[in-house]
Amino acid sequence: KESLDFPLLVVDERLHVTHFNHAANAKLPRDDMQPDVSIASIEWNFDLVDVLPKIREVLRGGQAVESQIQFEGGRVFQLRVMPAMSTDNSAISGAVLIFADVSERQAAEMALREREAMYRLTFDQSPLGMALLRPSLQFMRVNGALRQMLDYPNEELLSRTVTSLVAEDSNLLQTGLAELLSGK
Repeated sequence: KESLDFPLLVVDERLHVTHFNHAANAKLPRDDMQPDVSIASIEWNFDLVDVLPKIREVLRGGQAVESQIQFEGGRVFQLRVMPAMSTDNSAISGAVLIFADVSERQAAEMALREREAMYRLTFDQSPLGMALLRPSLQFMRVNGALRQMLDYPNEELLSRTVTSLVAEDSNLLQTGLAELLSGK
């Protein structure tokens, strides 16, 4: 348990701490966290009222549950509560609480969503005709400016390739596209 880099806490059926690892001490710094102390008496940096029902649910039903909890200071943790079995595996003797810090992942996901929204807005609102093409040169997405330039409805363009819009004898375009696709 000491080699884990995420906080791990084990409580018994009375909701008293039985074990915790070094990461729990480092990332959930509580001076009052000690074995056989009720988790309700520990002053946490998150709202324990949201967590207690989840622990009780696991103690009653034996099924693991997950929840996100917000820590003071804005950190977000994914909490997984799993049953701790007795040594003979005959009964639930407590619950294992695993805290995974997902703050950075959530920030990265938010930044990605913002960049994707900015890209879509730029693509869709551009006065320049723009298209995304599949490797087969079939249109995958076209913006309004290109639809207007080519005077084709969206559905028809999406069913066509770039080369189907150009006269058969336009070898220059075909050669240029082939070179582009081959990486030359």
